Amino acid sequence: MRVMFLCLVMLGGLSQLAPAASISAVLNLNPGASNPGQASFSGTEQNFGTIIDPGSGVGNPPYNGGVVSLIPEASVLLDGSARAHVRTDARRVGPINPPVPAASKNQRLYLTTYAYFTGTPISAASEYRITNSAYWEINVFGNYGWSILDQIPQFTGAKRTFRFEEFVGGVATRLLASDNFGNGGTNPNGTLGSGTYRLFYTHTNGD
Repeated sequence: MRVMFLCLVMLGGLSQLAPAASISAVLNLNPGASNPGQASFSGTEQNFGTIIDPGSGVGNPPYNGGVVSLIPEASVLLDGSARAHVRTDARRVGPINPPVPAASKNQRLYLTTYAYFTGTPISAASEYRITNSAYWEINVFGNYGWSILDQIPQFTGAKRTFRFEEFVGGVATRLLASDNFGNGGTNPNGTLGSGTYRLFYTHTNGD
């Protein structure tokens, strides 16, 4: 049986024993969304940012290939010099010199999301909010054990909620784990078999 470790800031490692096992994880826009980033101030909302394929051909970060940007740094001007920024990075860690294909061994997928402000607003009375939101679609062939390392957000006022679900025919059929509060620090785990799974995240920041 394999182990799959998922996380918000990190999508953790999936591992498998059978040599024919495979895993892919592709970042997608949420249904109905036009962009992964949304920023608002004083009732005005802007959508921005884009998801890209890191060049592996299937949307996966390469094995042991370092950090790649799935959502490159993007920002919009709010007012004054205040800007809202989003970015999402990923990396994939597999076995070194494995005796069987790397896709069939223990793996970890790390997903780091950013949603933050820079600069100075004109009006201190304005309300500012930024969201970075998307989902990983994880296609699994084989039997896995999984866990999610849900890290605590690093900035005061930031929240990162998630839900991890099984999908059949494009329809959610089973909720495997979730964090509806966004404070992090949880480590849910379980088992799963071949199929399609989605890890939805919403990273917000605002004052």
